Amino acid sequence: MITKSFERKNEDSLKLTEDHQTIIKKYERSNLLHFESKTFPTICLALRNCSDRPFQLVFDDSSFNKKYQLPSQIAQNSDTLMQAHKYSSVYNQLNIRLDNLKQMDNRIVLGYSQTTYYDSLITNRAMDYCWNNGKTIREIYEPGPFISDLENSKFSNHLGFNGFLETSDGKIIFVKRGQKLSVGKNTWSPSVAASLKAKYALNENQKLDKQGLSEAIKKEITDELYIEFDQNTDLSESIFAFYRDLVEGGKPQFLFYYKLNNYTFDEFQANFYAKYKKKNNVVDGTRFIGLSIDEC
Repeated sequence: MITKSFERKNEDSLKLTEDHQTIIKKYERSNLLHFESKTFPTICLALRNCSDRPFQLVFDDSSFNKKYQLPSQIAQNSDTLMQAHKYSSVYNQLNIRLDNLKQMDNRIVLGYSQTTYYDSLITNRAMDYCWNNGKTIREIYEPGPFISDLENSKFSNHLGFNGFLETSDGKIIFVKRGQKLSVGKNTWSPSVAASLKAKYALNENQKLDKQGLSEAIKKEITDELYIEFDQNTDLSESIFAFYRDLVEGGKPQFLFYYKLNNYTFDEFQANFYAKYKKKNNVVDGTRFIGLSIDEC
């Protein structure tokens, strides 16, 4: 019982290193975007001020019928790698893999294909999990000092996103994550942290477009926070950055920010708890704090 308790508490740190300074040093020649504190192991792919005009998003579906294939060495050890998540509640689904991103001024071209959440769990989210032979995915496939570009990456690289929702009284919503999530257990996260799910994002022709991207973001916010949006709200225009998370092997993410004019922070919490009590759906977390932009 003591061993299981220890393993559960430390699962995240066993599969993904929490030593961000070492990651920054490992990939120091990979055009890292270092903020002043130099504590963010990320590569910025595209960035704009929230006051600038929205990105013009273009979706290249020429490779969408291509399905991601695990490298043979990872496939042979998939059972071992899946054990890295034995204390997490996970389920498989079709995700969007970002194959490349090209920026021309304000125009962002996103090349994408198909992958699955399970494949991301045993690649991107088990980067530092030690196999029986002492190897890790990071040391085999991405030892540094450079990181492979998206086109040549060996990993699942499902596109994820993090969102910052600000209430009408100037509070950014942060969520205390539960202990059964596959990453970031018991930590404070942005308002929404999710993968871009194909079931929400793809249209009737199984293609990704601006409307589908917006609907996927809105659906995730509704699922996690019980906040509803009208049909005309385009959250794709709230995206202000694309980046790669080096802790997860360069997995691509995008960031968005949106102001909720219909909720104060207290009203948001009252709405959440009323609907959560009635529906009792599985959500990332049920505890919240609101921080001003200055506090953030």
